[in-house]
Amino acid sequence: VFGRVNFWPGRYKDGPSNWLRTIKNCNNFGKVSGAGYNVGGVVGEYTTSRWKSGDTYVDVSFDSCTNEGQVLGSSFHVGGIVGACGTCRTVENCINKGAILSTGYDVGGIIGSGTAKSVTACKNEGSVSGAAFVGGIIGYTGGVITACENNGSVHSTGQRDTCDFLGENGVAGVGGIAGVTSRYVEKSVNNGNVQGSGGGSCIGGIAGGMVAKNGDVIEGNVNNGEVSAIGECYNVGGIAGKVGATRPGTGEGEYTFSSKNTGRVMAGASYRVGGIIGYVSAQGDYSYSDRTYLVAMNCENSGEVRGYRYVAGIVGLVYKHARKDDSYWSTNFNTGVIFAQEGEQNDLYVFTDTL
Repeated sequence: VFGRVNFWPGRYKDGPSNWLRTIKNCNNFGKVSGAGYNVGGVVGEYTTSRWKSGDTYVDVSFDSCTNEGQVLGSSFHVGGIVGACGTCRTVENCINKGAILSTGYDVGGIIGSGTAKSVTACKNEGSVSGAAFVGGIIGYTGGVITACENNGSVHSTGQRDTCDFLGENGVAGVGGIAGVTSRYVEKSVNNGNVQGSGGGSCIGGIAGGMVAKNGDVIEGNVNNGEVSAIGECYNVGGIAGKVGATRPGTGEGEYTFSSKNTGRVMAGASYRVGGIIGYVSAQGDYSYSDRTYLVAMNCENSGEVRGYRYVAGIVGLVYKHARKDDSYWSTNFNTGVIFAQEGEQNDLYVFTDTL
């Protein structure tokens, strides 16, 4: 529909009310392909100067758009609805039914890459494949994803050099909803199979990696698809491959995480493998022993979990500042078979203070 939407009001900072603010009810049914980056079924790229109206930054929203055509890209930022969405305000009620294929990174069923404030009630039915940072809904985002659904297979074939906010190198970053996000996913469902075949870290049924901070309550995610890692990988989980938690401020509450996994987690040659989360790691300053980073509560796993080392039904490995009290784990349940090729395995979790 649009190759590029460049929202640039220039000197008209108090511009008229008819500036383009919403891309709504736009539909594509044909194949879209690009030899470069920023390729999308409806919009290739959205960019803006982010003009300010009063106390509010005015960004474009995507609402109720649909793509049914195959989208092919040979580089980064490839998505079923929009390839790169810059600083979109919201993306909601969008549906993709076409296969999304790229040999590059930041590839998603709805959005390839973008810092949308929120992505809500979007649905993907098509298969999604890319090198790294690949998601059924979005490849990479800095926003919160809520009430989304993926039913297509999601596959990463390679890895990115690094992901600073997750503290990881060699990142596959593949998930049924999000590849990686510097915020989190909530109340979303994945039914598609998720696979990382290029090695690397952070492979999850809902998100390859996400971050908890500021007392977040991350809840309501359900994964029913099989999660598999081919070769030696790190951080593989039925819900999230890795959850990074930043240090709470004084007086801030604990960060809680609750979810359900029914899919198999098959990562026989991998480290840090869990039915819910592969790896929980506190970021940055570890000196505040009086502040807890993350608490897993009301989590349930019924899928088989297989890995090489650090394998558990709920969290494969917990590193520093997560609650170890039995009372905090009494609401978590695992009924799936747990198998580690070598080293530690546990019905619920494995803790360590040193790596």
